[in-house]
Amino acid sequence: MSTNYAISSFIHLDELKALTKIRSLGDTDSINGIVEVKINHINDINQKVNYIKDSLGNYLIFYLSDDNENYVISFDRFGQNNPDLIIDYIQEHCEVNLISEHEEHYQSTLRSSFNNFKSKSLDKLKTFRFTRTQTIVDYQTIKALTEDEAINQMELENWQDEEILSSDTESREL
Repeated sequence: MSTNYAISSFIHLDELKALTKIRSLGDTDSINGIVEVKINHINDINQKVNYIKDSLGNYLIFYLSDDNENYVISFDRFGQNNPDLIIDYIQEHCEVNLISEHEEHYQSTLRSSFNNFKSKSLDKLKTFRFTRTQTIVDYQTIKALTEDEAINQMELENWQDEEILSSDTESREL
């Protein structure tokens, strides 16, 4: 059994690969995440496949555009594989929606994403990554008789005030 997923907007391959470095979903850190993105992997039946795999061993096969192999255009799930964690990571961090072929808006999402992709001049599209570095000072007030006693009472989670001392944003073209 398989399921195809349409993407609301095609994903640049570099964005998908970057998911291997992310260990948070929503507001929480996660020990489970994306561990591998492979292109042109030769599988057990000697076929070339592209896949994304999570730390639990689940995976999705993905397909690249014939026009521009830097863009992921759809995903497939095969067998009893449970790709929910992968889908959550893709949707949150790539800012897209994955629509299952069993959902009502699958066909319209498929058509729309292909039409939007085709209508853009691919030669002019560039991908940029922005990195913001901040220096932050946190303050914590503790009442104690000695400095050593205050240090022993200090808790990492109960910082009360925060001040951003500097912030720098860099961008680079991928």
